[in-house]
This record gives sequence, C-alpha cells and structure tokens, in this order.
Amino acid sequence: MIGLVLVLLAVIASLWTAFPPTPASPERAPPSPRPRQPDNDLPPYAAGEAYRQGRADAEAEAAAWTLANDPGEVPSAD
Repeated sequence: MIGLVLVLLAVIASLWTAFPPTPASPERAPPSPRPRQPDNDLPPYAAGEAYRQGRADAEAEAAAWTLANDPGEVPSAD
C-alpha cells in the first residue's frame, strides 16, 4: 500500500516537472483597483448631509411654489 502511494507521488512529481504550472498571463490578471473619487472632498458623512439639505431646500421651494400658484378652491359647476 505504501509502495503504491510512493509510485503515485513519483508519477505526480515527474508530471509536475514535465508540465510545470504556468503563471497567470497579464491578460488574465485582475484589473488594478481604481482610486476612489472623493465626493467633492467632503468627509463621508457630509455627502449625506448635503443630500438631506438639498432635499429639504427642494421641498421648501416646492411648497413656496404651491402657495404662490395654487388657485385655492375652485367653485364647482353645479
């Protein structure tokens, strides 16, 4: 049994030397990661704060437009 294992290891070793593993070619290498673009050089939490502030400004502008342009109650044609 031990002889069989030794013969198997010898066959693997001879195949390994006859056909060595090839290194990965540059085409198959994973791409290098791109540097992360900063969000306007803001700290990570500030981007969310800027979004929330912009959203609040947009809602306030929409409310002001509605108040200025709302015709109020339209009389029914009854």
